[in-house]
Amino acid sequence: MQINRATKLTLLLLSMTTMMSNVAIVTSLPHLSDHFPHVDHIEFLSRMMITLPSLAIAILAPFLGHLLQHFRRTHALMPALFFFALTGSAGLYLPD
Repeated sequence: MQINRATKLTLLLLSMTTMMSNVAIVTSLPHLSDHFPHVDHIEFLSRMMITLPSLAIAILAPFLGHLLQHFRRTHALMPALFFFALTGSAGLYLPD
């Protein structure tokens, strides 16, 4: 089976979404301690945020893989990317 260049690029970019979400979290870690000084153990809790996207993937992957058996991959991919973009940009339009 021949895989074209667009498919390879799409797979590469999709695999980078987990890394991009971790990078967004890591850059905000120093500011979380300043923003939440009243929370106990904020340093530990803010560092735990790094594992949340990977943990969600590990937990949801078997269920989503089962769902993908019943739907076309593009029909499942587009809502997932929309949800990723919506939640990833929530800090832009949600109030403090």
